[in-house]
Amino acid sequence: MAMMLGQHFRSSQIRLDHHTALSTGTHTAPSYSIFKPSIQCKTEAAPRVFGISDCHTDYLENFKWAESLDKQAFRNDILLLAGDVCDELTLLEDTLTLLKSRFACIFYCPGNHCLWIRSIDASKNSYEKLQRILTLCQDLGVHTTPQKIDDKVWIAPLQSWHHKSFDTDPDIPDIPAATRFTIADYAACTWPDENENLLPPGSQRHGSVELAQWFDSLNDGPIWDELLKTRHDCDVISFSHFLPDIALMPEKRFLFYPPLVKASGSIPLAERIEALKPDIHLFGHTHFAWDAEIKGTRYIQAPLAAPLERHRRLRTICFTAFMTEIKIKDGDSSGSGVSSSTWKTVGDPTEAKWLPIELFQFNNPDLCLANNADIAAVDFAFASSFFECQHRGPNEPIRDAFTAANEATHGIITPNTGSDVDDSSPCEDEPFSHCGSEERGEKNKDGSDLEKERQPRQQRKQLKFGTMPGPLGAHWSDYYASNPRAPEITTLATWVAHLYQKRKERRQKEEKRSSRPAATTKN
Repeated sequence: MAMMLGQHFRSSQIRLDHHTALSTGTHTAPSYSIFKPSIQCKTEAAPRVFGISDCHTDYLENFKWAESLDKQAFRNDILLLAGDVCDELTLLEDTLTLLKSRFACIFYCPGNHCLWIRSIDASKNSYEKLQRILTLCQDLGVHTTPQKIDDKVWIAPLQSWHHKSFDTDPDIPDIPAATRFTIADYAACTWPDENENLLPPGSQRHGSVELAQWFDSLNDGPIWDELLKTRHDCDVISFSHFLPDIALMPEKRFLFYPPLVKASGSIPLAERIEALKPDIHLFGHTHFAWDAEIKGTRYIQAPLAAPLERHRRLRTICFTAFMTEIKIKDGDSSGSGVSSSTWKTVGDPTEAKWLPIELFQFNNPDLCLANNADIAAVDFAFASSFFECQHRGPNEPIRDAFTAANEATHGIITPNTGSDVDDSSPCEDEPFSHCGSEERGEKNKDGSDLEKERQPRQQRKQLKFGTMPGPLGAHWSDYYASNPRAPEITTLATWVAHLYQKRKERRQKEEKRSSRPAATTKN
């Protein structure tokens, strides 16, 4: 499906002449620009910073979500894209171009899907595709390195990659190991041979810490040094695609595919964030909404995910602040109990009206980012000098070999927390209300204010030069706020074990059927 959509959406072609002429000189550290206030335009309120991960615009519904974003509501705002926008370069260009037309500024870091190899992209391997993505961002004016805004707020995209040793929890027994048959990236990503001397030795092995360390090294340079030096004088918002802490995802016993943890995070990323100590860190990859504070940093995941995921497990993808709980009573005549509950959001969940999520709003109402000349992207010098680019497209990987495995690893069933549900009205207060004080002008088809549905009413937290929203409420992070992690429990949760038992029984039936002797016919 992604391939068909990519071909359908392609409205422009990558300019290969820009890539084939790349130099192979010494790594040139990128410079950084400072965004300053402008009196060139007037806006209703101070700029905001929004975030989202895992847009996966390979799905038509998700591309339509991007198209549906209001053309005026975010014209003075910033959008952070925490990886996995899509897996085709042509569609990535279309998506970034579309989003850049809605926001004053876009920051982006590639995810694992972004580096999947497609013959239509004409990339030799994932290393080369990363270079082409960074060059594309340069051409489009999309930022991939830290920038200081108004000399007060740093926004820092952090490049990263997953490795197996990130997983320090005990394994669940009798579960297939993490291989190219179960981890999509191991089949869809390829890396240069060691004799090409483009990556450190050992980086060619899938799941190697050497590859994760190399990705992390892309963040080093004068910008990083300046960021650390001025960090305590500024507010800092960082983001990555992968997880910096294993505590930012459910335990293995709750996952449909427990070894997913081995392809989810990065210890080098964790060490970098520990040194930076950002106020807010946005991440993605696991497709679980998350909102938790660890060591003074607020960690948020706001995934768009796949349309089917939004339908099947809305509660673990959307934030509680944007949903209404509908209680379902027992069927007995007394009607005294509540057996379960379901969660609803405004409109069709596929439309994902709660996204993107607001992460931060500047205090300065005079700061204008829209049409600001200072937004010119000057931070991509390394994209044209660090990599050697050659164009030789490999055979198309067999999508079915890893697409199904990838979708399976993101599947999960919501656990029963054991708490009783109060048998009161589903929701006395409207869960969707305006977060700021000014109207942004975005309207629903019926004329109602869509902005009031996007941001919940809540107490905001003041930082040095801006505010961030109060708790958003996310099922899994809320669950762990009151239930300590217990990774030593290696017994699958009942509902997950039931799934594996059904698969085992189905496989046994198939084996029994295939072992039967062929029926003979009488003459």
